This record gives sequence, structure tokens and C-alpha cells, in this order.
Amino acid sequence: MKYNSINNVGVVIIGRNEGERLRKCFRSLPKEITSVVYVDSDSSDGSVELALNNKVDVLELDLSVPFTAARARNAGAYRLMELFKEVELIQFIDGDCQIFDDWFDSALNVMNSSHDVGAISGRIKERDPGYSAFNRICDIEWRIQPSGEVKSFGGLVMIRTEVFKIAGGYNPIVIAAEDDELSIRIRDSGFKIYRIKKLCALHDANISKIRQWWKRAMRTGHGYIDVYMLHRKNNEKYFQREIKSLFFYGFIIPFFIAVSVFSQHRIFLALVILYPLLFLKIVCSMRNKGYSLADRFLWALSCVVSKFPQFVGVLKYFSARLRKNSFCIIEHK
Repeated sequence: MKYNSINNVGVVIIGRNEGERLRKCFRSLPKEITSVVYVDSDSSDGSVELALNNKVDVLELDLSVPFTAARARNAGAYRLMELFKEVELIQFIDGDCQIFDDWFDSALNVMNSSHDVGAISGRIKERDPGYSAFNRICDIEWRIQPSGEVKSFGGLVMIRTEVFKIAGGYNPIVIAAEDDELSIRIRDSGFKIYRIKKLCALHDANISKIRQWWKRAMRTGHGYIDVYMLHRKNNEKYFQREIKSLFFYGFIIPFFIAVSVFSQHRIFLALVILYPLLFLKIVCSMRNKGYSLADRFLWALSCVVSKFPQFVGVLKYFSARLRKNSFCIIEHK
């Protein structure tokens, strides 16, 4: 199908107490797009009223059912398809983001020229990387992502409605890395995923405290193991490499360090030195790629230290399974 007009695009925005960031999100949408659904998760800051004032259809989630971002995106997508039959493409947006003016035209051009592309995303830029070291880490994370044909997308993605239906939408019980999980099923359905170099959105991480960063890293670890376990029979073994790394640096080495600290001093020193070696490996891997030395050091430090909260996230996953509890939401804001 040829998407000749931006009218073919519908937008799903999810949010909870985003305040002024949500207002900026609404304002960033092109005026031509009128098919918009905002999914609210029990906001208490007037977000629902703000959406209604912007003539946006609002869907308030029933929180008697545990909340996940996947559940919110699913609800918004099916509401959008129900209300606006003409929509052939769904742009998912988080309420803390602003879309760049020319993103839709760039994405539509790719969708028109490559009919086997089921989903497309672009580059994300952090609104204020100077606000904190943690915001700066997020900005590096957005920049470091590859472009071209990729294995997965993030929360800001445009998906063909037919592909969304074929893949079965988001898995509502996946509390983190839900986008990676859907990406696997989209690729298994025979469609490709692309990330283009065009700027897609401004993101506002607003992370100022180490406990926020720690919880965000915990979510990452939880997402790794959750998605891996769901698709462990798939030959791709998605996230297997990441899980091995966080187990090695987040548990195995610390365990043997603790065992050897009082008796086997040479072993203790040999194990401890593995962390600075990993740090230097990451720093060197970013050489000649346009990153400042400060950015390379900060990113490497975050990658090394994050192994510990990621392992905690894995433990949280298995703890929930032992208690037969599918939901253990980890919020960092």
C-alpha cells in the first residue's frame, strides 16, 4: 500500500503524570494528524484534562489490572484502530518525548519504498544531557544505537497496523524490554525492522538521582531475562550474551572475590582487575566514533557498574516467578 498522506498515520501516546512534558508532546504533533489516542495510567496532575483540551481521545486504564507500558500501548493501538479505520500506520510515543517536525515524512518515505519493513524508528536526542550525569548517559545510549536494518526498536516506533495485528501486538505481561519482545515476533512474521539516521524525537529522561538510575538498570536486567525466557526455544537466543555478561560480572566475580578476599590474595587481585579491564575495553571500542573522551569514560563506567543492578533485576524476575506473580513493576521515576 502507498502511504501518500500523513493522514494514514495514527498516534498512540502513553503517560503518567508527565505534566508540562505531555503538553510539549501534544504540541509537537503535526496539525494534519487528527487520529490520536492518549492512554493515561492513573495520573493525578491533570494530564487527562490536558489531553481532552487538545481534542485527543483519552483512554484511562483500569489499574485493578496491573499496569505495564506494553498493556498501555496495546490498549491505545486497538482503540486507535477501532476509532480511525483509515489508519494504516501507528506511531507510538511516550509522553515525555517530542516528535521532530519532519520525522513523519522521512518515515513514510521508507515505508513507501520498502514494503517488507514492518516497523521503523529513528534517532533520539536527550533534551538536556547537561542536567545530570545520568541524563548524559541516556543521551550516549541513544547515540550509540546502530542504524539500518536492526533487530529491535524502542518505545518510539512506527508500525504498520497489519504487521501489529499479525504479530499479535505487545505482550501485556512483559514489564521491561517489551519493544524487544514484539520486535522478535515481527521479524519472525517475515518483516524487517529499520532504524534510520533521521532525528525522531527529543526525550526527557529527567534522572537526577542514583537510585533512579539504579532502578532503570534493574528494569533492564529484568527485561533481559524475561524476553530470553519467553523466546529461549528460538535459535536466535535473544539477550543470551547480555545475560551471560551480567551474571559473570554481577554475581560470579563478586562471589569469588568475597571468597578469596581473606585467604587467596593473588586470586582476589586477579579478579578485581577484571572490572578496569572491562572498562578499558569499552572505552577503546568507542574510539574514532565521534565520542569525546569524557563520554567514553562515562558510558564505560555506567556499563560496568550497571551489571550489579541488572543482576538484581534478574533476581527480582525469578523471585516473582517463585511467588507465581507475573508482575513486579520497577519504576525509576
